[in-house]
Amino acid sequence: MIAETMKLVGNSAFGRSDMDMSRHTQVKYESNEDKIKSRIEHFTFHGLEELNDSCEITMKKRRLNDKNPIHLSIAIYQLAKLRMLEFYYDCTDFYFDRSDFQYQEMDTDSAYIAFSCNNPFQECVKPELRDHFKQHKYDWFPRDYNTEVAKFDRRTPGLFKDEWYGLTLE
Repeated sequence: MIAETMKLVGNSAFGRSDMDMSRHTQVKYESNEDKIKSRIEHFTFHGLEELNDSCEITMKKRRLNDKNPIHLSIAIYQLAKLRMLEFYYDCTDFYFDRSDFQYQEMDTDSAYIAFSCNNPFQECVKPELRDHFKQHKYDWFPRDYNTEVAKFDRRTPGLFKDEWYGLTLE
């Protein structure tokens, strides 16, 4: 429960720092024809929606208070992309033959990979690199030899967790 709460706090801080304040608007409701005309002619006018006996007028904000640290979001996003590329080139492409895997989809925090064998981390690793993979496996994946350690590693950023295993991607 605490771990999920902390994840939510971190994600909300990231989302808040990346918010585009220029898209924020003010909505006003008017039924007086003169006020409607005045608002339409104002330089911050954005849109109008006619309702039964009044209008919903959308106005852009006159002043923006853009204090969000957008550099934080850019850095996080770029580091996430870098980590995914490192995983592809330094792990997947290095340890597995290209005929044994195919990327189906990739996002900044997930990769859907189809392998040609049922147990890819034992069967699909190149034979000459199996010992090397065993030594460096935990640089990429959570430790799995102890349940207590595995629970800790599942919360470690930068490690790739097997969140779903199956036959097809729908």
